[in-house]
Amino acid sequence: NFEDIRMLIGSNLPIFGDEEHPCVSLRLRDMKKPINVLTGLDYWLDNLMCQVPEVVMCYHLDGIVQQYELIKTEDLPSMEGSRFSPKIVKNIAQNILAFLKSKAAKEGHTYWLFKAKNDDVVKLYDLTSLSQKDSGIKPKHGGGIDDEPGGTPAQPGRSGRGTDSPPPPAAGTGEGVNPFQTPVSLLLYQLARNILDAKVSEEDCAVARALLKNCIDLIDENKYPHIATSAHFLLSELYVPADTDPAKPAFPKTAAARGDNGKGGGRSDIGGPTKTASIEEDEDSDEFSVDVHTLCHPGSFSGFREKSGPAPPPISDDVEFRCTEALQHINHGLQYISELEARKKAMEEAYKKEQEKIERE
Repeated sequence: NFEDIRMLIGSNLPIFGDEEHPCVSLRLRDMKKPINVLTGLDYWLDNLMCQVPEVVMCYHLDGIVQQYELIKTEDLPSMEGSRFSPKIVKNIAQNILAFLKSKAAKEGHTYWLFKAKNDDVVKLYDLTSLSQKDSGIKPKHGGGIDDEPGGTPAQPGRSGRGTDSPPPPAAGTGEGVNPFQTPVSLLLYQLARNILDAKVSEEDCAVARALLKNCIDLIDENKYPHIATSAHFLLSELYVPADTDPAKPAFPKTAAARGDNGKGGGRSDIGGPTKTASIEEDEDSDEFSVDVHTLCHPGSFSGFREKSGPAPPPISDDVEFRCTEALQHINHGLQYISELEARKKAMEEAYKKEQEKIERE
């Protein structure tokens, strides 16, 4: 918890303790170098986020320990040479998180928050949409699902693209290639795996499907054929789970089939329409920016309306549709396996010929 903000974070901060001080962090400091604001802020944030009440400063000269000093976490902002306002830091954190909540709203997408050195603007990039554009793929909103019954079925080849469409350039090759395409696709795959490992509802399955489809659209299958294969097989498992009874296949009813009229499929708007900070944006933009000076004031983004699109639609309960989609993804996965085997065989034959050539010489 950070004020009234709840978040899940990762930390590699070592924590020590004894009977008298059960929870402290340890920092090494060169006595020749005075502490500065950024260092003090770093120590304070680490302790605050890990709920560590104290820090032990270990001062040394040329590697030889001179003394220790125990400092409470709440006293770090007032240390000589590193004074800063915790209130302003908390205002910035709250406003940044509110900004992210209002803009990073597309399910199955990966975002990058960036501020250049000496720049007064913080920018948020939708890496998934940008990568799709650079690959020649039309970005899909609302999770990128366009293969429900009655729509255009996915054609053989890459998911969501017809056989007549030219393949996108391989990630990491050629000029003007988006450097985030491969890491974003791998991240989407890992997120989908994590969701499927702990899935509890059909909404989880819908999100995992959106992630896997975006992954397949972006992945360089020549470089990562095993990831593309696994993604297709995971999608086939989503459409037709392994425990499905072939004699009486039954799948969860969608919201429309239950007569819910779409309730719960989207997200309600939060807050009012009044804007209290200046944001440069376009309705369908893949980039948003905000002036850093507005982040220091409390509640700068409290009035923003959350512009979340609808959540990815649940997978249809239509048996024929599910079986067709599952078979298509199994076919794609098997094609990748065949290509892998052929590539492996070709490499073995090339190696064998090279060895024979060396023996003859």
